[in-house]
Amino acid sequence: MIDRSVTPKPGTGRVPLWSALLALGLSAWPCHGQAGQPGGRRLTVADMVQTAVIGDPGSDRQGGEPDRGELSSFSPDGRRAAVVVHRGDLTRNVVVASLLVFRAADLMDGAKPDTVATFGSSSNRPAISQLRWLDDNRSLLLVGEREGQLPQVYRVDVITRRVTQLTTATREIWAYDVTADGAHLAYTLRRPTAVSDSAAPRGSGRVVSAPHVAAALGFWEGESVGLSTQLVVVHLGDGQVIPVPDLTVASIPGGEPGRTVRIGACDDDWHIALSPDGRFVARACKIDEAPEGWRVYSDPLLRSGMEPGGWGPSQFVLFDLAHNTASLILDAPLPLFELRPAPVWMSDGPSLIISNVYLPIGATAITDRDLLISTMHVAQIDARTLAVTPIAIGMSRRRSVARVTANRWEPGIRTLVLAREDSARRSLPAVAVRFQSGRWMEPAIVDGPGVPGRDSNGEVTLSLEQSLNERPVLTATQRGSGRKARVLDPNPDMADVLLGRVVEVTWQAPDSTRWRGGLYYPPDFVPGMRRPLVIQTHGFDPQRFSLHGGFTTGYAAQPLAALGFVVLQMSNLPAPLLGTPRETGVAQRGIEAAIDYLDSLGVIDRKRVGLLGFSRTTLHVKYTLTHSRYPITAAVVSDGVDLSYVSYALFGHIQAFYEAVVGAGPPFGPDLDAWAREAPGFNVDKVQAAVRIQAIRPEILLGEWEMFSGLRRLGKPVELYYFPDGIHLLVKPQERFEASQGSVDWFRFWLMDEEDTDPAKAAQYTRWRRMRESPAWSNRHRPGN
Repeated sequence: MIDRSVTPKPGTGRVPLWSALLALGLSAWPCHGQAGQPGGRRLTVADMVQTAVIGDPGSDRQGGEPDRGELSSFSPDGRRAAVVVHRGDLTRNVVVASLLVFRAADLMDGAKPDTVATFGSSSNRPAISQLRWLDDNRSLLLVGEREGQLPQVYRVDVITRRVTQLTTATREIWAYDVTADGAHLAYTLRRPTAVSDSAAPRGSGRVVSAPHVAAALGFWEGESVGLSTQLVVVHLGDGQVIPVPDLTVASIPGGEPGRTVRIGACDDDWHIALSPDGRFVARACKIDEAPEGWRVYSDPLLRSGMEPGGWGPSQFVLFDLAHNTASLILDAPLPLFELRPAPVWMSDGPSLIISNVYLPIGATAITDRDLLISTMHVAQIDARTLAVTPIAIGMSRRRSVARVTANRWEPGIRTLVLAREDSARRSLPAVAVRFQSGRWMEPAIVDGPGVPGRDSNGEVTLSLEQSLNERPVLTATQRGSGRKARVLDPNPDMADVLLGRVVEVTWQAPDSTRWRGGLYYPPDFVPGMRRPLVIQTHGFDPQRFSLHGGFTTGYAAQPLAALGFVVLQMSNLPAPLLGTPRETGVAQRGIEAAIDYLDSLGVIDRKRVGLLGFSRTTLHVKYTLTHSRYPITAAVVSDGVDLSYVSYALFGHIQAFYEAVVGAGPPFGPDLDAWAREAPGFNVDKVQAAVRIQAIRPEILLGEWEMFSGLRRLGKPVELYYFPDGIHLLVKPQERFEASQGSVDWFRFWLMDEEDTDPAKAAQYTRWRRMRESPAWSNRHRPGN
């Protein structure tokens, strides 16, 4: 790792190139072996999109690659392990998923998998997700999707390979759970969102009460605020299907009796949990009006979301199917934008375990108020009394302690096992917490990172062995001896591809904020030759191999490196700064300091710099384009927020967040001056870069129109590319290809003055050459300026 102390501050001279290279540990620039062979071909965007990935995405509908989900699943007796491999098929524009089953006894000795089922999805949904073993050790349940069909719950007999469809849903199944004996199945169906509160027929006028223009126009997408699902229970023994009545009110546990809240949309992005006896279901739901006591929790994003018109808080709601009642599980909001593993039931009693949650003040023996309002915990909830028992402290946004990424209750040893990672997303050893004599013991470190029953059977643990420069390989590790065996390389063809080496670097901005990232070098990098730079503005994970760098929407780190770019994949902005007036300025200074740092190493041409922003960091890119004096030549932004007036007006649920970042009230009257100073949309005249905007879904297209139309009116180079059916993290191979290839072509044209020779792109380059000849560009960028 490079420390900023070995590099000069801007203006104080340069580190000799030879010493910088020694510090980086770069004795050989190309990445051979795992990532490629000498003389191998260069990686293309098509290669990247069609790379196979191992993992079960669960019920998270954010899209992208499934390797952030659960890796594998061992049968209850530990004799078999199931793994899902996903691969994009550009020709058919589908994602194909194969369910592989290994004999655990063979994992350390050349195991060969049995492919027991294959599905293919042509939608934004996973082809296979949410694996669940039954207690018979041969039945695997999953949500599977066939091309052009709706997803259904299937049972796969891993011995006979017989695949049985268990549901005949006429709407999209969103999440499900099943009891271990297979007697009860619960699932949720996506419900079409009403355009308004009025029951007027289409073609008549109607009242619009939604705070978001997308709801008013009736084109909410699956991941958007306002999605609602319907709960259905199936008794598999007799096939009886029972729709659960909608409940709109939930009681609040503790305090005065009779306290209630209105339940909003239950989106079930974070799974549902069916109790062992089939009586209770836990679901994550929006709460229409947050109780006043919830506003004490310290997360600024959470607070802004609870303002009038905000996106609103959520909490797990416990549905009692026997009595058709609903209760909040905790009298506290769930942390916003935080990983929440599926709740798990203790099999010997009606108690639920939930992870990464805030605890109510006064409901437990914890008296440290600061700990309660700023730190996430793991807790046990008694389904009958809703009594709360803390089990372990999770992760604070202000403290570098762990959060839980997966959990498992082991009834035989009455132990909860928690997989964890730190605030930098680095894996930590798993911990086990034993429940003994009615109380929880102190957590103890587990031998190995796996969670028993998922990635481990107690004797062998499956993991993805990978690093920044070594592609992921499924590996088995034997308990005790630590011996390792390669089980599955999902991409053996990658051995013929020559990749650029990736090095972790750190730097410090003038405001003392320390940053880190992954620096991707071209495979043919020659010291002394300065290359154009593309900065991808967040998502760096030092433990993961990544061809795109961080995300599937528009990112293209290795394909850019293959064409001669140096690519910096930045880490995320420190969490305490999000949703504060410091956010945009700190992000801008971090980008500028990165340019200074790489310039001091002699590896970039600082006059040829591009920025690539996605999601929240599109704001950081747009802010930098309109507020920085650094010469940024080109930029690509995809599916994000921009802190501008039009999106403020369109999307009511983010207005409080925008005000918090601007540090002012609404953009009217006396606060308009602050918005004119801060909002990128009011400062497009300062943009000197060629900007490509990639909009996903109709509402984002509307939000992006302010910057697009402003730049176009001023004659500045700008292109708007639209994915009407995509989701935030693109999944469909063709959409992924178009977004990432568009980024590559854009930067290659504006930073290298190069064009792809593909004749199908002739119209694209005619369009771009016309932009380059415009006075707004040519006068600014002619030689000598």
